[in-house]
Amino acid sequence: ESLFPDKIEAKIRTVKEEFKKYSTFINRAKENIPAIESLLGLRYPHRYLILFQNNNEARPTGGFIGSLMLLDVNDGALEKSETYDVYDFDGQYHGYIEPPGEIKELTDQWRLRDSNYWPDFHVSGEKAAWFFQKQGGPSVDSVIAINQSILKKLLKITGPIKIPSLESEITSEN
Repeated sequence: ESLFPDKIEAKIRTVKEEFKKYSTFINRAKENIPAIESLLGLRYPHRYLILFQNNNEARPTGGFIGSLMLLDVNDGALEKSETYDVYDFDGQYHGYIEPPGEIKELTDQWRLRDSNYWPDFHVSGEKAAWFFQKQGGPSVDSVIAINQSILKKLLKITGPIKIPSLESEITSEN
């Protein structure tokens, strides 16, 4: 039995329900704060390997890896970005890595460019990070793949982007 009149009791129930919703949202957000802090490099620097995939050359995760970018984030700010052609790493590695059967039918040189062999991006991303480090790159914390078609659409919206390590701007046309 309530101590309040029916009209007020209904409002109190509504407020309690809203608080429960917000409480659930806040608790879920609190659970994700460590992951967000990590991605922003708030406690420790975070290094990303970004794979640029040409989706006109189909591969299980979207497209052929033609170039890549290394991003270092620390305290929520971008500290360093470097872009590379995938062959900067593939061409310098002279060791032998046994390719999976399907790749072996195409080439006996399994390298970073073909690391996105598995449709499960988690597996392909780990393999890309492994190849990158094995072929002379630093270790990375996260791997992201971006298909060329998405990048082109994004650049149409944002306009050209100038990256200091590149001679010319990146545009939706190039």
